[in-house]
Amino acid sequence: RLFAAKEMGSKPLMSGALKAVILAYYAVPASWTKKKRADALWNGKQSKPDVDNIAKLVLDSLNGVVFNDDSQVTYLRVGKFYGPEPGIVVSISQEE
Repeated sequence: RLFAAKEMGSKPLMSGALKAVILAYYAVPASWTKKKRADALWNGKQSKPDVDNIAKLVLDSLNGVVFNDDSQVTYLRVGKFYGPEPGIVVSISQEE
């Protein structure tokens, strides 16, 4: 929410139908072997949390910051992966 607010600055809230892409990156467990760690990078993460829970958390946090309500999102794509740096990348755009 804080990062989104900073990114939005003084821009008005987005209106109309929106498209959201959410990519969640998780650290590879340190206990894994070097080979297993290398193989895991950029591959899908098949453990908790579920992608629907990630989407709910992210979209709910953007209510009133990026858009009025997450019901405006008409297209949603969510992925969760192992990556070198943990974090979430969110892209919100007007639905065409």
